Formats: sequence, C-alpha cells, structure tokens
Amino acid sequence: MPQEAGAWLIFDARMEADPAQVGVLRRAARKSLNDSERAEAVELVVSELLTNALCHGRCPCRLRVWAQSGAVRVEVDDQTPGAAAVVLGPPLADNRGSSGRGLQIVNALADRCGVIDRPPGGKTVWAEIGRSLSVETLSVEGHFAF
Repeated sequence: MPQEAGAWLIFDARMEADPAQVGVLRRAARKSLNDSERAEAVELVVSELLTNALCHGRCPCRLRVWAQSGAVRVEVDDQTPGAAAVVLGPPLADNRGSSGRGLQIVNALADRCGVIDRPPGGKTVWAEIGRSLSVETLSVEGHFAF
C-alpha cells in the first residue's frame, strides 16, 4: 500500500505466468480510470510493468492501481527478490539495443518510479503518473479483484 494517507485502491488483480493476462489486465486497469489522458499513460505503464515481471520475475504477480494525492500509482509485485538489480537504464533516446526499453518507458511516463524489496522474498516496482491530477476525476466504481 502507498505510504501517503488518503490513498485508495481502485484496481487489484493477480497474474499467473500467462502472457495473455497482460492485455486483459491492462485493459481492465484502464477502464477503472475516468481521466482519458492519464488512462493511456497508466495503461502503458501497467503493460510494461506486468510484461517485465512476467519476463524477468517469478509469478504469480500482483497488480494494484491506487488513487493517491492527485496521482495514479501503479504497483506490480513479483516473487523475485532483488530490488537493487532493477535498473532503469540510459535515457530512452540513447537506447540503441533491441530490448530493454520497458522500464525506460515507465521512467519517461511517470512523475516518480522506483522499486522496493518485499520480505521474505520479492519486490514491488511502482510508478506514479499525473501528480497534478485531481483525485475527484477518478472512478472507484471500477474496482476489480481477479
């Protein structure tokens, strides 16, 4: 759960090691938001964080989307420890490789992002989008639990 008071959960889902779930959860998370400008960025961040967890972490994973202090916070937990090993990489424009852009895209879209260890084993990668967004524009009717 986010550290700031006044945060509320608007989306909560579990993902198994199934790539098809990324698209399903991405679309469902977007539907939980009313603000279309932020919803697109949240949808892309959800997709990148879930794909990264699926490819580099251990499932099951958990996706949570929070409304918090005028922002939307996306969190993805996986079962692989090692927050220190998560690297955002060089600026997106400097990446000439054929992969490794997921967290760079998240970093480019987010106002803030990071990773924390979750004892006894696992980590949470998070991103906050739209710190200037008024939480009144968010929907709590779209709370999902899979």
